[in-house]
Amino acid sequence: MRDDQLHAFVDDELARRTVDARRRRRWLGRQLDEDRTFEDVCRDATTSQDPVDVHVAGGRVYRGVARAAGHRVLAVVNASGVAYIAVDAVIGVRIAAGSTLDAEPVSTLRAATVADVVGAFAERGADVVLAGGTLVHRGRIAGVGRDLVSFVDGTHMRLSAVAEAVSRR
Repeated sequence: MRDDQLHAFVDDELARRTVDARRRRRWLGRQLDEDRTFEDVCRDATTSQDPVDVHVAGGRVYRGVARAAGHRVLAVVNASGVAYIAVDAVIGVRIAAGSTLDAEPVSTLRAATVADVVGAFAERGADVVLAGGTLVHRGRIAGVGRDLVSFVDGTHMRLSAVAEAVSRR
């Protein structure tokens, strides 16, 4: 066997191995994507420091840094405040990997549900924005009952319908 034939054989073998390795990486990546769930994406969003856009069933989009506020609550923190969103109301998440967001760190409220968040807001006397479906109401909470939220201005919302609770700074 001549040197040029040996070099050609070795080059062909290296090229074949490189192609096989790429195919395997693509196949493994596709398998990981197929096994991944929406909950996994949300969990990844809360553990990274990357900015996110969280799309909610009511049509609103919250931009900020995602934080887990509880098992069923996602907090999105940005410079203007914190939005607490029921996980079931989240219909899409866009993670802007590699970007940065100018937002001061804000401690998020630990709560099991959005109703817990609303109760905490009521105790603080905070000005809030509550949203459920197409209804969005801004104001100060007068009280929280067993199944309703009452505002100082006389508006009442069904507590179970509240999917988003936003506290402004």
